[in-house]
Parts: sequence; structure tokens; C-alpha cells
Amino acid sequence: MCDYVTYMTSKEDMRYFVPHRVQNIILREYLSRIEETYPLPKTEIKTQNCYPVLKELLADKKIKKIYFYSLEMLPKDNLEVLSNLYERVLEGMTIIFCVEDITLNENSLLGFKEDLHIMQITNRV
Repeated sequence: MCDYVTYMTSKEDMRYFVPHRVQNIILREYLSRIEETYPLPKTEIKTQNCYPVLKELLADKKIKKIYFYSLEMLPKDNLEVLSNLYERVLEGMTIIFCVEDITLNENSLLGFKEDLHIMQITNRV
């Protein structure tokens, strides 16, 4: 088992819904480009502001990296999950948003929070 997972969504609460097939292609291409093996993605189920799959991934201390399909998948309205994600990054986890090619790790956390705030102001998230 590798120490990273890929993560995509079935939720339609992003600005636009992207079919699983397309999310798979983006994840696979991204990992291919960085010469990593492509594990089948963990797929978030359709639930209102609840992220059981992401919660499970964040709780698993063996996982060191999560490749998200997109930054748009962040649970913006769920403070508990965002806090867990923040804590895991402080503990050394890396989060990669493949569409945007953004890496979130302990060193980039402050800059990321500023970027996310700017994106929210300009309505890009």
C-alpha cells in the first residue's frame, strides 16, 4: 500500500459538476506527469455538507498525501473537516489540488490561507 490516495467527488456543490470519468483523467494524468502510480480514487458520496470519506482519509495516520481533483472540493462550509485538514497538514500531510496544481503543506499553509481568502473575495471558490 502506498502512503497517498486520490480523492474525487460525487457532490454537486462545486460551481459545476465534473463527471467521474473526467476527474479520473485529471488525477491519472497528474500522477503520470510526476511519475507516481495511480491508485483508484476514494470518492466522496453525495451528502449535504458532510464529508465521511474525507474524514476517514484525514483520520488515517498512514496517509501522507491526498491528491484532490480540485481546490473546489474543499469543504468550505464544514469547519470541523477544514480544521482536521489544517491539523493534518501541520502534522506533515501534503494536499495536492491537481486542476490548480497547488500543493498545500506545512510550509505553504500561511500563503494558502491568504490565496484562499483572495479567491473567496473574487468569487473564484
